[in-house]
Amino acid sequence: MPQDIEKASFDFYSKNHHERHYSHPVITQFAKPKVDWLKSKVNFKGKKVLEVGGGNGYISQFLNPLCDLTVLDISEHELANNPAKTKVCGSAYQLPFEPNSFDIVFCSNLLHHLNFPQKALAEMRRVSKDLVIISEPNIINPLMFFGVWLFPHERGAHRFTKNYLLNLFSQAQLKLLDHTFLGGLVMPNATPNIPFISRPESTSPLSFFQILIGQKN
Repeated sequence: MPQDIEKASFDFYSKNHHERHYSHPVITQFAKPKVDWLKSKVNFKGKKVLEVGGGNGYISQFLNPLCDLTVLDISEHELANNPAKTKVCGSAYQLPFEPNSFDIVFCSNLLHHLNFPQKALAEMRRVSKDLVIISEPNIINPLMFFGVWLFPHERGAHRFTKNYLLNLFSQAQLKLLDHTFLGGLVMPNATPNIPFISRPESTSPLSFFQILIGQKN
């Protein structure tokens, strides 16, 4: 992994003005199945939730009605478009919150953009009272495996097998409560807006993404 993976990611997301708006139908098809799965496993009602790396709101739009949501991202450009009411510009390596400030900490597709994901995950555990939920690429998917090498800001994903994430959870002293593979038909800014994307997302081990729910030990 190149040591400038974070710079490549920051530069891309700070300067890229071609991402779809969170209300785009392809974004809905990308994000909603993930939140629907989480809702079947976790009670968000009335909970204080921190979304780390919430960007321009692809997931935030569906979490926001469920809970008291705070979104943190290092990019002011990304946060400007996020629909959450409470938005904080900051680093995942040094979350500007007291220990146990949130019931749930959620993070989607951020860790593979970091040189030191274990440090960020430890911070998420620190500020959570209970659960830490992570969604990341599944590099076992052949298209994901080859595709991440095409984009400098995505190349950190080459490590992200299920076992790699389980090891990160173990290092952060998080007990795994649940895991699923999910996705494969829709990529948020690449899939064209055509009717076939409304089919259910795949849950096979070759799905594009995986979600893990961890609890503080």
